[in-house]
Amino acid sequence: MNRRRKEARESSSGGGGGGEARVCGRGVALYLGMQGRAMKPVCKPSADRITNLPADVTLRILELLPVKEAAKMAALSTTWRSHWRSVRRLVFDNDFAGAKSNKMMDRLMLNIYRVLLLHDGPIRKFYFLFSGLRSCYEYEIDQIIVHLSNRGLQAFALALSPADSHVYKLHSALFSCLQLDELSLVCCEFRQPSWFVGFGKLKNLCVMRVALPADFFENFLTKCPMLQVLLVVHCVGPGNLQLVAPRLRKFTFRGNLKKISFKHTPFLNSVSIALNGHREEVEKPVDTVALFASLPSLQTFAVDFQLLQLDSSHQTHPANNEAVTNIRRSLEAEERRGVWFCLRHLREFTIQDCLATQSELDLLRFVLATVPSLERVSIKSLDRLAYNTRIEFMKKVMTYKRASANATVVCD
Repeated sequence: MNRRRKEARESSSGGGGGGEARVCGRGVALYLGMQGRAMKPVCKPSADRITNLPADVTLRILELLPVKEAAKMAALSTTWRSHWRSVRRLVFDNDFAGAKSNKMMDRLMLNIYRVLLLHDGPIRKFYFLFSGLRSCYEYEIDQIIVHLSNRGLQAFALALSPADSHVYKLHSALFSCLQLDELSLVCCEFRQPSWFVGFGKLKNLCVMRVALPADFFENFLTKCPMLQVLLVVHCVGPGNLQLVAPRLRKFTFRGNLKKISFKHTPFLNSVSIALNGHREEVEKPVDTVALFASLPSLQTFAVDFQLLQLDSSHQTHPANNEAVTNIRRSLEAEERRGVWFCLRHLREFTIQDCLATQSELDLLRFVLATVPSLERVSIKSLDRLAYNTRIEFMKKVMTYKRASANATVVCD
């Protein structure tokens, strides 16, 4: 019995060694065989370049796309979805709204809510531009503004329907967005709260068809010391324009005014003013010399003649005679010397709604004779006058002495 067990152990140990030898032999043979032929490269899946884009590039792409398209891009990967939830610029406009029915507008507001609720991170720019959106959504708009007031907002635009009889009153939460550097408002009511300390970083302000407080220019703008561009178009409220804006560079106004003065605007180089009211509504004519003297950096000046109250057809009005006298006196050497220095940067001068009056001729003669840097003088709406009147007016203008050899006179 013991002998049989011993033989069994010897046979099993011998077989195992042979098996190992055979296995080792096969491995060596396989290895040697592979050395004789070229190794095939291992195929790896290609890198996902879209997913692996830098974060700033991805955010920039999403910000440039319409909101609908940007939301679709979020389906590419979890990375894109994460970036979509932190995009810093949101634009909701007519393209996003689609149809303008009440049912669709309800869905629109719901979709905006969803975007804001899913958003994670600061919102630097928010544009809410719907020409068909009426103020009946006042509560929804208020909630959006309140939500944005805590998101580091830097640029905000709101445009509502101009056909709406009810005017939306701007929520006071917007005035707590002290980081704003760009603000655009269309068709709403602007009332600053008593606790408002000012927009210390605001550089661009545009208000169109907005109900403004009477002291808008004197009170609100003084709280915006960094303001550089100001556009006021067809707004109601302020009757007097008194600008104190130490950094203002461009000013455009369309509407009704009774008085105008630039108190402290040393860098203002572009001014465009057109009045809607009648000339009789102007309380006092503007002193031309004083007006130009307060604009030492002026390069472009466009004005309709209602501003200066210089229509000779109203000679019975004592203010007109005073204004004409001021301009004619300004042509004298003593006054011209001072204004010449103030207008040394003026390059473009425009008269809008020209009526071919003697007062307008005096002003043109004054500008042409005293501005050495002048390049272009534009006279607009002259074609509405009689042919002979136009010809006589332009003949006189062409004979005026010019301080600038490059000055050209154009009738637009």
